[in-house]
Parts: sequence; C-alpha cells; structure tokens
Amino acid sequence: INHGQFHENVLFKAEIPSGNIFAEKSALTYHLYDAQLLQDLHHSPEADSNPNQKMQHHAFKMQFVNASPATVEGKEKYKHWFNYYLGNNPDKWAKKVPAFGEVQWQSLYNGIDMRLYTSENQLKYDFIVNPGSDPDKIKWKYSGLEGITVRKRSITLNTSLFDISE
Repeated sequence: INHGQFHENVLFKAEIPSGNIFAEKSALTYHLYDAQLLQDLHHSPEADSNPNQKMQHHAFKMQFVNASPATVEGKEKYKHWFNYYLGNNPDKWAKKVPAFGEVQWQSLYNGIDMRLYTSENQLKYDFIVNPGSDPDKIKWKYSGLEGITVRKRSITLNTSLFDISE
C-alpha cells in the first residue's frame, strides 16, 4: 500500500522475480531489471574491479482501456510489514507499511472485478465476470514494450531484458 513512499498514482507494489509491479487504479506498471547482474554486483569479488558496470532496467505499462474508477484494496494481510526510508527527507519515509497477499479491483469494469496474486512463485491476475456482465468489455493495451507476439492462447511480451509469457 502506498503511504507516500511511491508516486501518487501507485496504490500497491508487488515484488516479482527480476522486478516489481506497481498497481494503479486502471493500470499495472512493470519495472524489470537484470536479477543475475544485480546478484553478481552484490556478491562477486570482481564487481569492484568494474565500477562502470551499469544495471539495465526496463519499464512498461499495461493500461486497462475504458476501465471504471475501481476501488482497489489489499486482501490477505500478512503479519509482516515494510519500512521505506527513501532519501534524507523524513516526510518521504513510510514505516510499518502493511503487506498483502492479494490486491483486488472492485468494478474495474461494470460487473467485472480483478485480482492480482501469486501462485507457485508466479504473478497471476484473474478477471471475475459476475453474472450478466459482458466479458468483451475487458480490454488492455501495452506501452513501452519492444514487441508483442500472440500465438493461439499465449502472449509473449518482448522487453529489452527478456521475454515474458502470459
């Protein structure tokens, strides 16, 4: 949950392998990085010998087209929390920020909810289409990708770091 430690558009942050996802009212913003390089830079004796080594990052957005102003809530609250001490300004610090196992959008579209959660260490999202609702209203677009490949029942998102299959 955002207690001022993130940009005002961000409601929740989820950690994923090689990155983070920032949940917004009608979008998901992905921030990806090279996890192996990060590991090497932190734990390799050779890391100090190359101070010019730079981390690579890639960000893209999944925007829900014509979405309603949904109510977004954290569910399955964990016992632990996070502290964010960003910079030297205590006004930007956030303490004891609760952690959740799931984020739910109520009425993302009329009669359609969405949930974001992890299963088997993979991020998942489900659309819950209530009786009488039109699933054809569910539409999204991506921005910031290198490309998109659609094959039968799967989508591959191409980033500058690696591909993501959905």
